[in-house]
Amino acid sequence: MEIKTILVDDEILAMRLFELECARFEDIRIIAKFESPVKAIAYAEEHDVDMAILDIEMPEMNGIELGKELRKRRKDIILIFITAHTQYAMDAYQIHAPVYLEKPYSYEDLAYALETARLIKKSKIKTTFIRTFGYFDVYAGEQLVYFANKKSKELLAYLVDRQGNSVNNEQAIDILWEEATNDKKYQSKFRRVVKDLRDTLSQYGIGEILIEHPNCRAVDVGTFECDFYQWLEKNDESPCKFNENYMAEYSWAEETIGFLTCCSFGRQ
Repeated sequence: MEIKTILVDDEILAMRLFELECARFEDIRIIAKFESPVKAIAYAEEHDVDMAILDIEMPEMNGIELGKELRKRRKDIILIFITAHTQYAMDAYQIHAPVYLEKPYSYEDLAYALETARLIKKSKIKTTFIRTFGYFDVYAGEQLVYFANKKSKELLAYLVDRQGNSVNNEQAIDILWEEATNDKKYQSKFRRVVKDLRDTLSQYGIGEILIEHPNCRAVDVGTFECDFYQWLEKNDESPCKFNENYMAEYSWAEETIGFLTCCSFGRQ
């Protein structure tokens, strides 16, 4: 699967260095490079472009505005932004950029970004893709789902980890708050978390992935693609690779990491 990519950066040296870095990934084909955002827009109008890697800070037009213009012409284009300043992160989220690279970035950061692009391109059949290898993220089509409530995101992550099995309220509270006691304070907090999760998924049009029953919840595994599930199924067409890094932000994921590590040895 080839990903046809354009680079846009007003700094020629930076663009050449990035092109050299991308050359290490065989499926990323740089089809054009531009110092001028206007020329990049004109090119996208006439050519099939899968992905655009954009520097944000450019004098003629900043990368965020350029991304918006490219989306008008290529609604399915994958956007990756590069910048030295974190204040643009929310702007990138708002135009559905799945990955945001902050300078200085490492080889691992770049590999993560490009693998995300691969997975998004591959998951066109189902509109929702859930990533677990590395950090936990949810994509509605090519749009990265933003969770204002971190606990809501963690609850969904745990439900995905349980692979469609039901999780009751008490179990979920224990996972979300290690210090929790089963009192009204945490029950009230949990109700807010559940509401925020429900509202967030509905906002992105993917509410069907959450199954709710009195006192328990699960995910409907038939409504989304997931790298974890693909790996478990040993899907030969899946680009997903487990490198001992799974939902890295959650300590409770260590049990699954142990399971995946054992399975990895069995596949060798």
